[in-house]
Amino acid sequence: MVDITLDHLLTHTAGGWAADSNDPMMHNSGWSQKKLITSTIENVPLTSTPGTQWGYSNFGYCLMGRVIERVTGQWYETYVQANILARCGITDMQIANNSERHRASNEVVYIGQYSEDPYKINIIRIDSADGWIASSTQLVNSAITWLGHRIFLPSSSQIQFAP
Repeated sequence: MVDITLDHLLTHTAGGWAADSNDPMMHNSGWSQKKLITSTIENVPLTSTPGTQWGYSNFGYCLMGRVIERVTGQWYETYVQANILARCGITDMQIANNSERHRASNEVVYIGQYSEDPYKINIIRIDSADGWIASSTQLVNSAITWLGHRIFLPSSSQIQFAP
């Protein structure tokens, strides 16, 4: 069993699951979050002791979203909208959808940088890692508010992940 804190997840020091070519969030796009998390924790060992090395991790942020759901009893997106974004005066940020046909009314059409199809990414599953859509004004307003009021969960809370 490995103890990983919320601070480890927030600061990308959980000890594994780097956002490189093996990023768990970019594979098996048909899997649910639960199946992806279970499979990754059971089959992808950490590469360092939590808290000792930095490595950007989309998967760590996905886990953070699930912690928020477990602690609050609400869906991640609903909790963030009501308890963080609303405090910033932002009422129309949301998680993107997986298809161009289902994108939000003011959402851009995504085009791959190297001819890849961005709509093949399961962005709904990525939600807490990369899924938010917002206008530039909303992003600036939220950043100013977040910098002014650290409105996150206590970093000392511990989560235990067991394969």
